[in-house]
Amino acid sequence: MKKGIKVLILCFAAMLAVIISACGKVEPIELSTPVLIKVNDSTISWEAVEHAVAYDVEVNNVVSRQTTTEYQVSTSGTYVIKVKAIAELDSDYKDSVWSDGLTLVYVEVPKLSAPVIEKTSYASIKWTKVEGAKGYRVYVNGEAQTPDLAANATAFNILYLGFGIHKLQVQALPSDATQFNPSNLSNEISLELIDPLTFEDRLSLTVSGSEQIEVGKSVTYTITINDKHNADTSFLVKESTWKIIEGEDFATVDNMGKVTALEPGEVVIRVVHKVYPFLFDEITIVIVEAEE
Repeated sequence: MKKGIKVLILCFAAMLAVIISACGKVEPIELSTPVLIKVNDSTISWEAVEHAVAYDVEVNNVVSRQTTTEYQVSTSGTYVIKVKAIAELDSDYKDSVWSDGLTLVYVEVPKLSAPVIEKTSYASIKWTKVEGAKGYRVYVNGEAQTPDLAANATAFNILYLGFGIHKLQVQALPSDATQFNPSNLSNEISLELIDPLTFEDRLSLTVSGSEQIEVGKSVTYTITINDKHNADTSFLVKESTWKIIEGEDFATVDNMGKVTALEPGEVVIRVVHKVYPFLFDEITIVIVEAEE
């Protein structure tokens, strides 16, 4: 008898615990339903829902998840769009119900042709005018420059920018936005403005020309200024001092690098840049008898 009473007491206690647990459980709060707003023919948006961590977007019965509060279509078509607010797992909230459907009918507007840019100097580019463009937007290292350029401006230079490498692209802007979208970005061209303070570390001068001259003939030698990072050095003047440091009796040289052979022998010429004297080079020339 006592055993039966004990079993009844245990059963009662278990039932009581279940009842208390059920009474203490809080029903999750349903998140507010997003209210969709048509921004334009290709875009919808909605206000952020408090406590939502993401949004499910159903487009023509296909669902995807995102954290932003805007959705945009990119190809022509008719789209029925619904949105649901998503709650954090194991929180005091649960997902909202689906919003009402909003229909977008989008007709894709073609893009203008992209400009094709080409380098015109160490610091400038140009491009051919794009039909239908009211102007151009230049991007330097991915950032748009302001203001935009007018339709008749088809060149750009970087001289006002700081030293360094500048990657340039150009976008054509439509004169009639209802007929055309802005073009894709053009091809990319990199230009560099070298800091003069780094010239000595980066630049070198090379003299080029024949290693041999016949007596009575003249040869003009050239100099090249090179950058170890292969930057364009065409902006640097090449004016230099030419001097024979060995074999003065065998040849002469003028300030344009023209060497005239006088007698057989060996001549060493040193060339020093007038502005940057750390740039210099030497060349050895053999003077030989003229062939009969």
